[in-house]
Amino acid sequence: MKRLVPGYAWSRPFIWKNAIGIVLFHIAAAVALLHFTWTAFFVFLGLSFLTAQIGISLGFHRLLCHRSFQAHRFMVRAFATLGTLALQAGPITWVTIHRLHHQRADHDGDPHSPNDGRSWAYVIWTMFKQQEVFDEETRQRAARDLCADPVMVFLERHRMALNAAVALALFGIGAALGGMPMAISLFLWGFCVRILYGWHLAFFANMATHIWGYRNFQTPDNSRNLGWLFPFLWGDGLHNNHHADPRSASYACRRFELDALHWVLLGMQRMGLIWGLAARSASR
Repeated sequence: MKRLVPGYAWSRPFIWKNAIGIVLFHIAAAVALLHFTWTAFFVFLGLSFLTAQIGISLGFHRLLCHRSFQAHRFMVRAFATLGTLALQAGPITWVTIHRLHHQRADHDGDPHSPNDGRSWAYVIWTMFKQQEVFDEETRQRAARDLCADPVMVFLERHRMALNAAVALALFGIGAALGGMPMAISLFLWGFCVRILYGWHLAFFANMATHIWGYRNFQTPDNSRNLGWLFPFLWGDGLHNNHHADPRSASYACRRFELDALHWVLLGMQRMGLIWGLAARSASR
């Protein structure tokens, strides 16, 4: 699939603060190697699970974007808060980007298609201002349900302050537990490395699942399944299955395909935290 206007994406205004932020987080991650502690590493693992898997993959993606399941208002807002703490975007921006991706996948208007280049789809797209993503009319059309929720608007507006509060909390807890060395270790691993790890998971998924892998369904885009990403994405690598039926709560279609995040949803359903998991369409 070729772009109708080749190179158009690269002609947009460059966002220096995003580029500088990405560079600084990589520097912080390198410094973190000098301040490794097992305590900070396990905090990194735990918070990564909460913010990347629960917050982004289940909260922003399967719940807010696609309404793959239902939950009480408190749980919806808890999911959204955890997703906001992954520092990828506020819920309204994230959902707008992803819904535009589904509407225009691998065609003009897709925010991060490899058709604009693999480096674009991986990370460069975050450094260029895509006006349609921030246009109020587009956001109202793509994410009207979230724009009408005052809590989602609050998370959108104050996401930087909320993340700064988490960073300070990690530093303070570390100082209380083990002085300055632990404070630095918890901040670097629990915040900087965690955020960067989540970014690269999202970056790689955006690019790789539209380039490599196999297809179960003939969708109008180039979405593909990459089962070997399971240890990192917990099922979100089954991207062709997802594009074929975006609302389905499960991305696994064949016996060898694994979707651990669906298992998590089943566990939450058993505990009464969520309900109404959307089944895959009988036509798929």
